[in-house]
Amino acid sequence: MIKALALACLICSPVSADIVVASRTIGSNRTLSPGDLTLTRGTVSDGFSAIDQVVGMETSVIIYAGQPITFPSLRLPTLVERNSKVALVFSINGLEIATEGRALGRASHGEQVQVLNLSSRNTVSGIATGFARVSVSPQN
Repeated sequence: MIKALALACLICSPVSADIVVASRTIGSNRTLSPGDLTLTRGTVSDGFSAIDQVVGMETSVIIYAGQPITFPSLRLPTLVERNSKVALVFSINGLEIATEGRALGRASHGEQVQVLNLSSRNTVSGIATGFARVSVSPQN
């Protein structure tokens, strides 16, 4: 009985551990570097326990100094910026055709983005596959 009660208390109570927090206020859409982060003792269920887990990620919201870094506050780094020129690449059966386009939105790796083909003036939908590179397939 005492063991069960002790186990129940452990399950219900938050456990203190190292968590990653902002060492200064970090704006939205910023790439995190080691200088932006510090470890502290605390409790958070959806956070990180090591600085190297978040370095290189991008903030999706403003994170204030001392605030824990959580999964919802981060995203993969942006590869395609809105209104930037991108390589628009169409590939099929080993044939690759590339042209220049203008991104109509932001996208991280694997995300869909609309692009204006600067040659044809048509808007196409593609997937961000690299820095300033969008792949268009016959299915898009």
